[in-house]
Amino acid sequence: MKKRPLLTFSDVSFSYPSHEVFRTISLKVFPGEFIGVIGPNGCGKSTLFKLILNLINPSSGTIQLENSQPFIGYVPQHTHHDPLFPASVLEMIIMGAACRINWRRSNLKDIKATAHDWLERFGLTKHAHRPYNALSGGQMQKVLLIRALILDPDLLLLDEPTNHVDNASASFILNFLKSLTKTKTILMIMHDFDAIVNNVDRILSVQKNIVSLEPSQVCHHFAMGLYHDKKDLK
Repeated sequence: MKKRPLLTFSDVSFSYPSHEVFRTISLKVFPGEFIGVIGPNGCGKSTLFKLILNLINPSSGTIQLENSQPFIGYVPQHTHHDPLFPASVLEMIIMGAACRINWRRSNLKDIKATAHDWLERFGLTKHAHRPYNALSGGQMQKVLLIRALILDPDLLLLDEPTNHVDNASASFILNFLKSLTKTKTILMIMHDFDAIVNNVDRILSVQKNIVSLEPSQVCHHFAMGLYHDKKDLK
């Protein structure tokens, strides 16, 4: 039986007042796919995520998700937080489940238990009650990933999830993400071309108003055809 797409773009265009970003793009993303999103800075990769999250509306065309209200986990490239805000690691994670906490019949205990399970899987149990701001960059990224996963989303949107982390943390995160594709669909923006090549199923290339989605086996054609040097990706 043929899979139904989880996410469908049909002739989607989007423009900011100053410039056009996308022109009549169409694509389908299927359940369980791990898709890498590549392209130069400013080409519209983060805008693509904002469209999926319904933070902005397309100028024309339609974006359809298989479920009318699917859970989407999102890890932004930059998370702005007040260094004086006294949030612990556990509290940062629970914030990701705020929309599901039933304050009349509190399920907070269950959500905390789920958070502790994830912290154990990520080797962060001993940091649960530490200030979030006291963590290393790699530890912070792991916490943000747990926060995105706390509601068991159907779709994960990750904007540079290994940004500012050490090699060991980056390797852990990528291996963990690959293990999730049995139950989740992942779109991941990355500038690390080798990481894209070695981990994803398909590549979504964004370049000069054009979006193309191809199997990862042809990724070197993207490198040669769209980028003369890997530095162009940064």
